[in-house]
Amino acid sequence: MAAMVARDAVAVPPYPAVALQLGQLVRSEGYGFQDIVRLVGVDPTLATDLLRCANSGVYSRGGEVTTLQQAVSRLGAQEVVRLAVASALAETTRAPGPLQTMKRSAWQRSVASAMLCQELGGLRGLSRENAFLCGLLHDFGHVLAITAMEEILVAMPEIGARPVASWEALVERIHLHLGGLLVTRWKLPELFHDVMARHHDDERSWQGPSAAYVTLVATCDEIVRRMLEREHLDEGALGAVRGLEPRERARLAEIIPDIPAVIASFEGDTPVRPSPSASKVSAPAATLPDGFRPIELPVQQVKPRKRGPYMLCGVAPSGWVMTGKEAIEANSLIEVIIASEPPISAWSHVTLCTPEGAGVRVECKVFAASATTSTRLHELYRAARIP
Repeated sequence: MAAMVARDAVAVPPYPAVALQLGQLVRSEGYGFQDIVRLVGVDPTLATDLLRCANSGVYSRGGEVTTLQQAVSRLGAQEVVRLAVASALAETTRAPGPLQTMKRSAWQRSVASAMLCQELGGLRGLSRENAFLCGLLHDFGHVLAITAMEEILVAMPEIGARPVASWEALVERIHLHLGGLLVTRWKLPELFHDVMARHHDDERSWQGPSAAYVTLVATCDEIVRRMLEREHLDEGALGAVRGLEPRERARLAEIIPDIPAVIASFEGDTPVRPSPSASKVSAPAATLPDGFRPIELPVQQVKPRKRGPYMLCGVAPSGWVMTGKEAIEANSLIEVIIASEPPISAWSHVTLCTPEGAGVRVECKVFAASATTSTRLHELYRAARIP
């Protein structure tokens, strides 16, 4: 890996062509609505991603959007440009590989950070465009490092599977260098170099010209970590995040439950499924059943794409276990509708999927639940029988 970095052999994606054209068009101020629709329409993947985003809770205002024209109108020109960059980079993370589950996780963190930075940056009077891109790109070196390691693993199949922590330690050593390489290749302003190099918590005291963005990204990284640790973040829980004002905590608590749908918008219709023999990430031991209560409830629906059927067999406030016929990849972000009364809709990460009998057993951890969803899961847990 060090040799690849030294000889500049790590592949860096070019700046997305359609996003570049869209940015130039919008900055020219001489464009019309149909010009944007026409440019987006030449990229079917981008068009599909924008439709999904427009129907997510962050952007949804009323009825369902079914056409590209409606999606562009709802999102607005500036937002289309930002999401076009995210859509193009998502293609890198969708590519199959032996470390696919790690790429998926790194990408999900990047999109969550981008959405939080955009919102919090706007509240602080910063450019929403720059804030979004800082959040999206500041740790994209993780994805580049993982992709480079996949090239090595394909060339050296004798390297065995390792725990994810072992691979992440390798990624940490080089991700800042590769992120800086991306910023240099894309000829981005110095702001992005500063954020890339200084966004870790111990750099918040830095007083350079980009300090507000460095602090913004560090703050949003802390929020993302807490989102992954807790099933629900309310204003009170956000009070533990340094530097957040009450109005900021209130607004972020409002939008956090909508972020999973935006992330899922970029994960595509056909998930990558490396076989167990191809994956180089050792599967963790089953952990969720500890403290779970047995329950039998059908799962009405699993999104973003149709899967199933599944049956809930264990529940806790932090997640559930379900069984079914179709495997779901680790780290996939799914929305499940549980057939309770009333039904519960909740986003979760798949932490483990293992064979069980003629089907599979899927362990899920709740992600960014709303207050209502969190309350309903607690009620379901209390109503389940104690083993």
